[in-house]
Amino acid sequence: MQPMSWMELPFKWMNDTMRWNIEQMERNARYWDAALVRYTAKPSWATDNQVVFELPALRLRQFGADSSCDEIPTVIVAPQVNHSSICDYSTDQSLVSTLMDHGLKRVYAVEWKSATLARSKETLDDALDYVLQCIDELGGKVRLVGLCQGGWMSLILAAVAPEKVESLVLAAAPVDFHADPGPVNIMARYIYPMAFYKWLVMMGGGVMRGELISRGFDSMRPFERYVLKYLDLYANVDNEEYLKRFKRLDVWYGIPQNIPGLAYLRIVRELFKENRLVKGTFTYRDQTVDLSRVNMPTHLLTGARDHITKAGQLLAAADHISTPSEKCYTYEADAGHVGVFMSKKALKGVWPTVAQRIIEDGA
Repeated sequence: MQPMSWMELPFKWMNDTMRWNIEQMERNARYWDAALVRYTAKPSWATDNQVVFELPALRLRQFGADSSCDEIPTVIVAPQVNHSSICDYSTDQSLVSTLMDHGLKRVYAVEWKSATLARSKETLDDALDYVLQCIDELGGKVRLVGLCQGGWMSLILAAVAPEKVESLVLAAAPVDFHADPGPVNIMARYIYPMAFYKWLVMMGGGVMRGELISRGFDSMRPFERYVLKYLDLYANVDNEEYLKRFKRLDVWYGIPQNIPGLAYLRIVRELFKENRLVKGTFTYRDQTVDLSRVNMPTHLLTGARDHITKAGQLLAAADHISTPSEKCYTYEADAGHVGVFMSKKALKGVWPTVAQRIIEDGA
């Protein structure tokens, strides 16, 4: 190869500069595509399933064996915030698949529908009724797996109708809302008055808008959510696998899930502010919810890095239920809030043991 003449150097520099600029423009385009574009795709379920029961507020999805199997069904109750498919997030991050891979044949998931204005008057009692109807549809007795909000809802149902619940799993679910306070509890209890939450519901036409709930969670860790997230994205913008994961999570997180206004306001007032569940003053259909009626095997799963539901808020459940200590299991996952029930570490390190014990206790 002949050495480049000095007359060719400027042209090489120009060519190299143009190539570098084009590469950076393409890289920036990938970044902004991932960071700013709102994807219209709906969250998808990773595991084959079918809708076997439907109500105005939810669908009941069946995975695994058909209803002819005589195993007691396992029902996953996800939170109403964001889409319920988080329990079957992807082929390698699926709570549904993990439970089935470790021996549970009949697995179902409650898929909450986003509340419409026509459903704005639905109450928290209505939501609990809907889950009870799912239990009755499946034969009247189930194994409940409650995630976050779905956890304290499952606990209430286990107290109201213990004969319908063979075992109970609570993952990242607050029970004592004033114990081990975190950002959510502090803001709801001390910073914002009920008038503020009523205003949010009024602005939503009678529903609590899902977008506002998501922005509220973001505001608890603004630097992480609004700065570090995008710095990390830019650093990994050439990693196709990273972009795929980023976009998938962004799709799930960006789907708004509205909550009926009456139900939302009762949650804020009676649980976050007044802590009625552990005080023994919370009611369902005018019946006092007595947590001491919960006597079935119970599993409490916390996240070491969970800033939404601190460990003490869930572990306090053991002080209020009647489950024997040897049947009240505790686990800590190396995960944040959502990661407790969808991260690879939690699904591989904690949930197989949960599934095994559910089977053994039911044998």
